[in-house]
Amino acid sequence: KHVAAALAQGGDDEALGGWRGVGEWDSDVDAAVEPACDCFWWRRGMRAATQLELLRLLSLLSRHYATVVLSMNPTVLSDASRILTFASFAALADAVVRRTASDCPSAFSLQYSGAATGPSEPYAFTVDRLRDESATMRLHDESLLANRTRLLDYFASTKALLLPP
Repeated sequence: KHVAAALAQGGDDEALGGWRGVGEWDSDVDAAVEPACDCFWWRRGMRAATQLELLRLLSLLSRHYATVVLSMNPTVLSDASRILTFASFAALADAVVRRTASDCPSAFSLQYSGAATGPSEPYAFTVDRLRDESATMRLHDESLLANRTRLLDYFASTKALLLPP
């Protein structure tokens, strides 16, 4: 709980109480390369072990969630929650893979983010169908509407990476 609360408050070393482990952050990141973002994973470098652990946990969590929601009776209200939750998993995985590890970047991450040497451009996938489908969903909670807006904004920004300047 202490680590999760510290990460929610900014994730600095003082708030973490000197915590080190798989989620250890590296401070040797070139600030000129990183965008000005207030996300905790852009403030400091992400180690390859942290990146792999986050992707493993997202995969496990999405499988568990799929098992639960597919065992329930579908309703109009649960459709919106289910679809937006899976879109959130995709956005988180995309953001983690797009982030280049500071200690030992993987070839996949470098290629995916467009940071690989040689003629390389970033990859992205679009969620145009999500925008169309979620426009008519019954979003019974304001947090679902906020999540939909954030997801569409995130995927629009990744789509902008593919467009020529």
